Amino acid sequence: ATASRRIGRRALLGGALAASAAGVMVVRPPLGLWPSVFELRADYRTATGEQRHVTVADGISVQMNTRTSLSVGAGSDARTVELIAGEASFNLAQQARATGAESEGLFRVVAAGGRTTTRGAKFDVRMTGATVCVTCLADDVRVELGAQAVTLSSRQQVVYGADGLRPVAAIDPAVVAAWQQGL
Repeated sequence: ATASRRIGRRALLGGALAASAAGVMVVRPPLGLWPSVFELRADYRTATGEQRHVTVADGISVQMNTRTSLSVGAGSDARTVELIAGEASFNLAQQARATGAESEGLFRVVAAGGRTTTRGAKFDVRMTGATVCVTCLADDVRVELGAQAVTLSSRQQVVYGADGLRPVAAIDPAVVAAWQQGL
């Protein structure tokens, strides 16, 4: 009777460990071999090695880098996009030039608890794990994380994560946007 109890406990413990491991792999797949449960709710996704150009809310141009997931209309607002994973370049400056004026409202990109807003700019947002890097390539964007906020001008970048907003840094736009030319 004692041996059967040990076997029963071992089977229960083994089952619990297997279920825990499966749960972790659904949330954080090893080596990104498949989309996480969060990425499955994306409206747009790119696979490994794939880049994609999409048009979202009011003709806003978005270039998606490899392994990127976006959800459009986050928070029931068509002018809000959530970057779930990866990197994307948003071009509202082109839209503003085409119409001769800035867009009627703010456009928002939400990523890892932070928010980037603009009326008409060209900017990149890259999310690596829980760290987000926002780069302004043209015009101005505002980056908010909790009570912290910073406004970036052209050729500036800020990184944020669990430790808050880091200092603004100057960048070379050609280097930051090189991925869009396949580099």
